[in-house]
Formats: sequence, C-alpha cells, structure tokens
Amino acid sequence: KEGYFQIAPGQVWWIIGGGGSGTDQTTEAAATETLLVSPNPVHGTATFEAFSADDAEATLRIVGMNGQLVQLANESHVALAKGQNSFTLDVGHLPAGTYSVQLIKPDKVLATKLVKL
Repeated sequence: KEGYFQIAPGQVWWIIGGGGSGTDQTTEAAATETLLVSPNPVHGTATFEAFSADDAEATLRIVGMNGQLVQLANESHVALAKGQNSFTLDVGHLPAGTYSVQLIKPDKVLATKLVKL
C-alpha cells in the first residue's frame, strides 16, 4: 500500500506522512504470508521458511536477474500447511550471483532474494 510499510510479519501497518488515524484494517493473510531464506548469502544448501495463511500446493522457482528460470525440479514442489513451513534445497550447483526466489501459490506469489556465493 502506498505510504505504508510492514514492520515485521504479523505486525501492524504504520502510516508514514499524511494524516489519518494511523491505523489500517488488513487481513491476517496479507500481513503474515512470508518467504525467508537462510543463510543468505548461501554456499550450498538453503533453508526456506514460509508462513502460509492456508494449506496449499506451491512451486518454488529460482530465477536469475536476467529473468531466466534456473531451478524448477521435482524437489521444488512444496505442500504448504497453514502456518509455519520449513524446507531445504541444494543450490550449490548455481553460479555465484543474486537470484529471485518465488513460491507460487494458487492465489499469490511470495518472493525474496537469494545471494549465492
């Protein structure tokens, strides 16, 4: 939302500048669905933490900064449970660089950056 930023997953939204009451009505799903990667930067195996608002089948994609898909294999299909999910993926074969990681759910895409050393 323009003029807003999220402090942390599950936290409230705060207005920057402008007027108003400083509160905003957001759904729990919008405020809590996240995708994190660690360690970041990574050498070999990356651990992904995904918080999902519902049970869902998802696909994990890793895309280079040039937009080219570099990872989409059997291990990239993820069954998400409502709440916190954790899974690992070996990215040791990828060349050093910065990548976009996308967790594609039927109703939205969660994304983060991954730096491969």
